[in-house]
Amino acid sequence: MLSLNKNHTEIDLIQVNATALNIIRLDQNDPFVCGNKWLKLSLNITDQHERYATFGGPHSNHLHAFSYACKLLNKPHFVFVRGIGPKDTPTLIDIQNNQGQIIRLSKKDYAQKHDTQMQQRWQNLYGDMAFIPEGGDNELAKQGCQKWFSSLNLPDNAIVGVSIGTGCTFTGFARALKQNQTLVGLPAFYAHQPMIDELLASDTKGTLKILNAQNHERFAKMDDQQLNQMLAFEDQHKILLEPVYTGKTLFRLVEHYSKQESRPIYFIHTGGLQGRRATL
Repeated sequence: MLSLNKNHTEIDLIQVNATALNIIRLDQNDPFVCGNKWLKLSLNITDQHERYATFGGPHSNHLHAFSYACKLLNKPHFVFVRGIGPKDTPTLIDIQNNQGQIIRLSKKDYAQKHDTQMQQRWQNLYGDMAFIPEGGDNELAKQGCQKWFSSLNLPDNAIVGVSIGTGCTFTGFARALKQNQTLVGLPAFYAHQPMIDELLASDTKGTLKILNAQNHERFAKMDDQQLNQMLAFEDQHKILLEPVYTGKTLFRLVEHYSKQESRPIYFIHTGGLQGRRATL
């Protein structure tokens, strides 16, 4: 089973636009399987199976962390990559160096990635393997997130912000929330109402809130103003962010709570810094 390089998670207290913000440095817990990726993979990659496989795009943080996790545990692994393009990205080069087998899929085949018949076809071609969903989004991943959040022992009245992609991490954290704590979900894109409703229906003892992106914001897209804001933050605080998630969502949390707030505010840095290579 995966184990973190550090026994505890660092928390940095900084001032952002006069707002006191505690950054939970999940990005620092492991140099390769970092951030929430470790939480989602920790219960998924075990001794139960000899070979593992998963899915993602050519710059995917999930694919990158998955490959390093398999390398650490000496597990042969396969990554099914969206798109037939010939170019190897820095992410895919790292996976190759980890002895991972890369299988490129057309958009049509990729759309069927979770179909049991399609997965059986791949097993017939490449041998037996255990499939982990795209983004690591399954029940075991939510349990891993829940377990870690419970271990933080944050103040009973804490406000905790976290970026949202699939919503898996948010849902897992929600399960560990205490009665007077608030979990604030920050989508990395404009989330439509059905997704928001599903997230707010997550099992929890605390309070759930979604601060949505603007309706023009798209996944993995950052305008010049957002980029300059992120770079200025990095220069001032010496904490790296990334353009897909944390580089946008941290400032949305701070802006919302910019008025005087007596409750302590936390932001969970979910890692993903390897993705900077493709976007900066």
